[in-house]
Amino acid sequence: MTITRSPESGAAQACRRGTERYRLLYANEAFVEFVGPDRRPWRLELMGLSADGLSFGLQEGKPSLAPGSTIRPVVVHIGSVKVDGALTIAHATEEFAAGTICGARFQPRTDEDAHQLEQAIAELGW
Repeated sequence: MTITRSPESGAAQACRRGTERYRLLYANEAFVEFVGPDRRPWRLELMGLSADGLSFGLQEGKPSLAPGSTIRPVVVHIGSVKVDGALTIAHATEEFAAGTICGARFQPRTDEDAHQLEQAIAELGW
């Protein structure tokens, strides 16, 4: 897996929810896919990942995602691992240099999906 951690983040940071959050840099092998509100397939790079959720950036021109909305089905790709589930949008925050950053709670579809996500996060433990 060629995902690189952000140099300023250390191995991980504690997030508000009390779990370690991994900031992903150059996440060309970590992305989320789903059908967006425009009814087109979206593939967005992951920017952060934890056992509780994930963050990703919206591409320019994509409509914002409403906090509280649930999106399913969703596929999270981390290297060669694919995890099916659903997202509940926590926030869509406009950042000056980064564009719109979305944070979302991720609910794996099955126990096996949850296990795969846990394994993928463990591999990020540098």
